[in-house]
Amino acid sequence: MGTSETVDGGEVFDALVGALGDAGWGVLVADAFTTSTRLHFVSDGACAILARSRAELMGSNGLDLIAPEELPRMERFASESTLDAMPPRRLETVFRRDNGERLPVDIVLDVTLRSDAALVVALFCDTSERQRAFRALEESERRFRLVVESAPEAVWILDERRVLYANPAALQLLGFDSASPPVEPDPRSFLPDDDHPTFEARIQRLLTTRAKLPPQEYRIQRRDGDAVVVEVSSITIDYDGRPAVLSFGRDVTERRRIELRLLQADRLAALGLLAGGMAHSINNPLTFVLLELDHLEHTLSDVLDGATTPELASTQLADAYQGAERIAEVVRRMRAFSRVEERARSAVDIRRVLDSALQLVGHELSHRAHLVKDYAEVPSVNASAAHLEQLFLHLLVSSVRFLSGERPGTVRLSVAQHSEANVDVDLVLDSVVLDRAALDQVFEPFFSSARSDLGMGLPFCHAVVSALGGELIAESDPSSGTLLRVRLPIGSPLSAPPESGQVGPRSLRVLIVENDYAVGRAIAAALAHRHDAVHSARALEARDRLIAGEYFDVVLCAASLPDLDGPTLWHTVSRVRPAQAARFAFLLSAQEAAEHVTLVERTRLPVLSKPFKVEDVLALVHRVGDPRGV
Repeated sequence: MGTSETVDGGEVFDALVGALGDAGWGVLVADAFTTSTRLHFVSDGACAILARSRAELMGSNGLDLIAPEELPRMERFASESTLDAMPPRRLETVFRRDNGERLPVDIVLDVTLRSDAALVVALFCDTSERQRAFRALEESERRFRLVVESAPEAVWILDERRVLYANPAALQLLGFDSASPPVEPDPRSFLPDDDHPTFEARIQRLLTTRAKLPPQEYRIQRRDGDAVVVEVSSITIDYDGRPAVLSFGRDVTERRRIELRLLQADRLAALGLLAGGMAHSINNPLTFVLLELDHLEHTLSDVLDGATTPELASTQLADAYQGAERIAEVVRRMRAFSRVEERARSAVDIRRVLDSALQLVGHELSHRAHLVKDYAEVPSVNASAAHLEQLFLHLLVSSVRFLSGERPGTVRLSVAQHSEANVDVDLVLDSVVLDRAALDQVFEPFFSSARSDLGMGLPFCHAVVSALGGELIAESDPSSGTLLRVRLPIGSPLSAPPESGQVGPRSLRVLIVENDYAVGRAIAAALAHRHDAVHSARALEARDRLIAGEYFDVVLCAASLPDLDGPTLWHTVSRVRPAQAARFAFLLSAQEAAEHVTLVERTRLPVLSKPFKVEDVLALVHRVGDPRGV
């Protein structure tokens, strides 16, 4: 049999009291349930905390250690306690030292029953350092909140579902006042629908990867209905014990207006440069079309006389159609130069965009330098095609301005994949060298230097690239020239353009509201073999017919009309016949006024941009009038 040893209880108690003292805790043992609470035991740790000797403390009244303001609470606690109803209890109170100093303590009390009396055992520690730390933290938080509350820029905290906090500047930006702040609203409620995918993808990336992202511009719908453009910078923080996004917002609406005015001024300055390229791009196919039509006129006479077969006329007509398509393509490319409001993103082949821009400005570029292209196979980028076309057109126009003609050289345009996340477009001008001062400020909107060819295009390019989440880099070296590098992110499109539906067999009634008789009659003729198409050149006449109850499956309406613009016609009909208003689609020209484009976009109805083909019109009519398909 083994032997057993009994542990000495006194040794264990001494070791326990010593360990508590090393940890900063003191131990007191006193009478329980009496008014004197005479101290029977005082540990070394207790003496150190109270700054008194054991001789002074032993036999004294334990309640004398309590600060006067805390004594009533402790006496009440003692009077309400019994041996059966007093489990171990922890509380905070204040002791008083001999010199009158107050000492905050954290104290644990328990009662033990001895044969002759009941004793209370008190374990306590000094919490003055903790209290000072808490006060310092509260003061720091108070100062931080004061700074945030007084900040002129909007600051808010949100998660993927709610706005958790907004400072007064943010409330003002959103159209609220301090008396009626929003109560944890969904942040998407302040954004238009087509900005939701961008917001959701961005906040998910912030919360899951804590990545540092470049600023993002959003169109914010204020409470009063006004829209403002806000540049938002965000970081990930911990808020109330969980990940959240701290955002700083700046109203850049006025800055955007100034940028648009500067861009318009730069566009006008560049029109002269583009005029030669446009004339060249249109003149050649136009000459071809005119010649083919002239030949076709003679061929048709020969067909009627039986001197030749109809196949030759059909071939000449197809050739003339191809020439007209080339002219239409030039006009479509010019729309990118005249429109800056389009924001819809999709998967864009960056090489096709570059070639489109080169066809407009390449004629002028070829007179000043030798162009070398090097396109690698790269993934599509997630961007607005219109913005990319503007970007590279302005980049090429600015490059032409750099090339003064004094030192004709080589322009190298290359496309390559930089990483799994980015595509690089490099434009190298080997005959141009910029000094450090010019290089540092070349993207500033109002920068000027001795080189008068530093136009306003590069600041616009920088703004577009930044809005797309990319980088525009400028480098210059005497040995290699100047490099302009556009780095754009690869990614799946946030919103893809709708696919054209197939044309169904059902005959539809179509009203064409177009003041250009030639265009209106051509559309009606294109639809006549499948649908009942009616052309009206006056919007007021169309309004009266629609309000009177005449029903059309589709209303193709021009945006700009002399008597009543298209969006106003739609609003008028929508108040009286909302079901008919849902059948509208708008026709936009390349030179459409910006206010008409904005009004059309607010309706969120289908749009067809001129020039277009017969199949484009048929697909739109089918999509609006017979969405079920075949």
